[in-house]
Amino acid sequence: MEITERMGPPDQLRLADFRLTSESSERSARIRIERLIDGYWSGAAATSSQLLVHSGSVTEGLRLVDQARRRAEPLNSTIGTLVAGCGALNSTLLGNPREAKEWCKSELAKPRTAHAAQRAGPDAPAQNYALNLRTMLVNACIWAGEFAEARTYLAEGGRIRRSPELLFFEGEWELAGNKLTAWSERSRRSGSRQDEVMAAVQLARLHRLTGERAQAVQALRRALEISVDGGDVLFELTTRSALATMAADTGDPVEAVPHLQRCRQIVAAGENWFGLAGVVERAEAVVAAAQGEYALAEDQFKKAITTFQHYCLAWEEADTLQHWGRALLTAGERARTIERFDAAIEIYRSHGYGTRFIEYVMADKTRARRTRSRRHPAVQAPLTGSDLGGSRRIGEISIAASS
Repeated sequence: MEITERMGPPDQLRLADFRLTSESSERSARIRIERLIDGYWSGAAATSSQLLVHSGSVTEGLRLVDQARRRAEPLNSTIGTLVAGCGALNSTLLGNPREAKEWCKSELAKPRTAHAAQRAGPDAPAQNYALNLRTMLVNACIWAGEFAEARTYLAEGGRIRRSPELLFFEGEWELAGNKLTAWSERSRRSGSRQDEVMAAVQLARLHRLTGERAQAVQALRRALEISVDGGDVLFELTTRSALATMAADTGDPVEAVPHLQRCRQIVAAGENWFGLAGVVERAEAVVAAAQGEYALAEDQFKKAITTFQHYCLAWEEADTLQHWGRALLTAGERARTIERFDAAIEIYRSHGYGTRFIEYVMADKTRARRTRSRRHPAVQAPLTGSDLGGSRRIGEISIAASS
């Protein structure tokens, strides 16, 4: 009797229960709406970050995608995986594979990622964000020269195919070329201009190494045309650096200078271009060497090597050493030329790059041995100082500073 009295009449109990249920439903609805808003904001912010990075506002773009990651963290949805993909792609294109790996590995470790498949529409195929992330992780490992790790992730990925980048670095240049050509044509037909630029840049790199300079220049000019037309500063910096380097490497600094001047203008804006800055520094070095400014070339080569080492861009480092060796040979520094070529070969061997890269350097090394040591008549100041700005341990050998 006492308990019944304390509980109150049945009508009051039902009203109290209704109020509790109503308040609970309202809280649940509010939470769901807040999470929905967070999801939409995170997705939009991550996409916007890519637009900012490509337009040259790198710092703002990276800050925005980091905010998107924090806001999407509590959400058990595909949005978090989408954000991670945007962050990883930003880092990859900026030449920062370590950061790209962190984005991918952190997200792939989350349970939500295993179910991260989403459709753009009722008739559209599912977008497997988890598979895309694993593919990005493989590519980040490739750029860092970590082929064993890349192949492990490739095997774990199941449906992941060997990308043109992996084929290129493994030395399967014909197959890589076929895939890149197909990708370029498919992108052109579909109107995907960013994919067309990315395919063109990779094709140009391949053509350069196979001695097809005209095709390489043609691909880069197409990429530059699209980049400038679309206001894509990131790819403009990439393509102009490559064009300047190629022109100077073939003895035409006049053609290289306008591209290099625009690169300087972009870099002078004060943004952090991460590993991509090393590509500009290498272009500066090759152009300076072509103009006979060997002391300046020496400084710029050192800067490029330091940048590539810092961001773990092994292939870029080896390629720069080869360019440096060519510049030294022109300056009449044959002994130091051989040292640079040997250092490049050791990077390729120790990291497991395809033997065709070693053969590519060996061709230059053979020519250097046949060239009589002489001082270039245009030299005003000989190359001096340490070769890599100190000592660097590569595999089991130490490339010590020389003068």
